[in-house]
Amino acid sequence: MFDGFVQRISTTTGLQIRPQDAPTLRQKIINRCRLLRLSSPEAYYELLSASGTESFREWQALISLITTGESYFFRDRGQFSVLRDRLLPELIQRQRQVSPERPTLKIWSAGCSTGEEAYSLAILLTELIADWQNWNLTIVGTDINQTALEKARQGFYGDWSFRWVDKTLIHRYFERTKEEWKISHQIAKLVQFRYDNLVEYFSPNFNDFAQVDLAICRNVFVYFDFAAIERSLQKIYQRLNPGGYLISGHTELQGQNLTQFQIKVFPESVVYQRPIVGRTEPDRTQPQIDSFLPLVNPVKQPKPLILSPEATLASVSASPKQPKLTPKKTETCSLPEEEIQSLITQAELLFQQKKYPQALTLVTELLEKKLPLFELFYLTARIHANLGNLKPASDYGSRAIELNPLIVEPYFLLAHIAEEEGNIEQAKHYLKRAIYLEPHTLSAYLELGSLYTKQGDMNRARKMWQIAVELLEHQPPQAKIESGKETTVAEVLAMVRKNLKNT
Repeated sequence: MFDGFVQRISTTTGLQIRPQDAPTLRQKIINRCRLLRLSSPEAYYELLSASGTESFREWQALISLITTGESYFFRDRGQFSVLRDRLLPELIQRQRQVSPERPTLKIWSAGCSTGEEAYSLAILLTELIADWQNWNLTIVGTDINQTALEKARQGFYGDWSFRWVDKTLIHRYFERTKEEWKISHQIAKLVQFRYDNLVEYFSPNFNDFAQVDLAICRNVFVYFDFAAIERSLQKIYQRLNPGGYLISGHTELQGQNLTQFQIKVFPESVVYQRPIVGRTEPDRTQPQIDSFLPLVNPVKQPKPLILSPEATLASVSASPKQPKLTPKKTETCSLPEEEIQSLITQAELLFQQKKYPQALTLVTELLEKKLPLFELFYLTARIHANLGNLKPASDYGSRAIELNPLIVEPYFLLAHIAEEEGNIEQAKHYLKRAIYLEPHTLSAYLELGSLYTKQGDMNRARKMWQIAVELLEHQPPQAKIESGKETTVAEVLAMVRKNLKNT
């Protein structure tokens, strides 16, 4: 039953419940059942699954219990430097040319929590635009947590929210109360706060605020699963004006299809721009993902398919999002963490663009710093694999597993390398490890079925395909499964059943 709650939360909100958070969530569900005088967790699940006002109110109560609201003003100085020195001056100049008499600029702080980011943006605009009173400036902060939004509207903050802010700026834009600081009226009137669920494409609260010039969505996707990030990205892209920018948290978009954006890399951050109409569109080709049956070209970037028996269309994903794993810097490294993450992101983008030698140059620079980072070793393994350097690809993949043996992707990469080298038994070993970690990893069963067929072990091949059929039969037939090409559940199911019939 608990797995059903985890899946329902993921489908509705995009939020991943980590294994270490499971006991806490169980207790919160029990507490809500007691408070609502419900007879069982099943009754509470039915309430969440229902439609109507009562279910929506309960979702709001639950969301306030499971979401993190910690934030502070001018968070991530590097990214605010990019905003101050690069992006906002460009947007300001552009909007002056479009409407010289009364320019308009719209900014969206997505996942704004208690409002610190949205107010920081408003302060920055008033610092950059001397005649800002003559502009139509609008900053909209949105969040799924109504409790956090209400706090944002009130505009009261403690000293900890200003831990990176100059005292002069605080006194200029805030008024001291007994124990807190209140945002000044002139800044508050530039900012609106509204409810919005990023994973829902339709947003009635945005009818009068359809298109924006800048979207900022930071430290949000780190809590989402891969499919939820994908849906949110499409929603943000559609809301951006041509030439508008998106800024996300460092490495939060790793592994996503970003080819619809034009990507700009600054030392402090990577930013994503919706192309301006009439300019050259970005290359929309994407590195091929390994196919289902048979297992071919095993050195390409793996994207294991992980399905849940209770999954819905929104939760079918080609690959689970890799958690952001950033261990402490070693004493041998003098690079700031933000610069390390920026370099890894640049290398990932070069990898997606199939610029493997350039990507290898970047990761080699970081490897020389002796950084024990999972994402660095795994990315290096993928780069070497695509360059045909199977030995170093295998070595770095193994080192990634040593750092975090609970992530399934490296096992798939090593399985593909092992098969390319003719070591079928080793390939099967890695795929079985992936299933151990993620029992609903569809592609592992499909690939194991293919390997057993190569060995002539048809009994085990049929067993693997039968499990795959069971997983697929719980999915909506027209749900899309990404596998290097758009494929539906029904199409994959037909292929697997054909294999069973032929064996």
